[in-house]
Amino acid sequence: MPADADTTTAPVDRVHALDGRAYFTLLNRMMADNPPAPADAPLLDRLAGLGIAPGASLDGLSADKLAVLDTATRRGPQILHDLFARAESAKTGGWAVHRGLGDYGTDYGKRALITRFGYGANLDADALYPHATTDAEGRPLDGAHTYVLHFEADRIPPVDGFWSLTMMNERQFFADNPLNRYAIGDRSGMRTNPDGSLDVHVRHESPGPDHESNWLPAPAGSFNVFLRLYWPRRPALTGDWTPPPLRRTG
Repeated sequence: MPADADTTTAPVDRVHALDGRAYFTLLNRMMADNPPAPADAPLLDRLAGLGIAPGASLDGLSADKLAVLDTATRRGPQILHDLFARAESAKTGGWAVHRGLGDYGTDYGKRALITRFGYGANLDADALYPHATTDAEGRPLDGAHTYVLHFEADRIPPVDGFWSLTMMNERQFFADNPLNRYAIGDRSGMRTNPDGSLDVHVRHESPGPDHESNWLPAPAGSFNVFLRLYWPRRPALTGDWTPPPLRRTG
């Protein structure tokens, strides 16, 4: 690592700070190291006039074209946020399930969306990622309140691998907490209820020693959670099984 490397600013913030020349120069260099797929050739043909190509230099590009690149880097984050909002609008019980991930073809919007907000994703057959930003009543999740995610004994996430519930803050980063616990799942030693059902306590403050084994700590403010199902069984893949909603308890 270079001695002057920035280790305090989040990578996404460093990317957003780049102007058009810096961003697309970096893109050109990365495409030289990671050659585009043959299916990307039509798009690359369209972009070549803006100096966007594997290993290409932007030196000599006109001021008008540099302005176009600046506009693209400035508008890009908002476009992705809008795409994300539309993708999240279809929910079942407060959960949005993004399907068809991991193999994007030339669906550049979905590819960029998952790269920005999910940092990559598996094929549906390998993993599903239900995402919740609201509770059972459609209210935004917030650490000022307490929640329980209740699974009936016959509705535990159906997987042949494992499942986990991951906590994210409003910037899609892990949330610091006294337990250094950022996810909880079937390998976390949670206690089931006498009838075999399971309660996951999602809240900022500890639910007390009797429930701490089932506590996923939340930040004090806005948060969201991902339920990750690895090697999901058919009911999860077909939608016959869906996660229960997060219910506000206080």
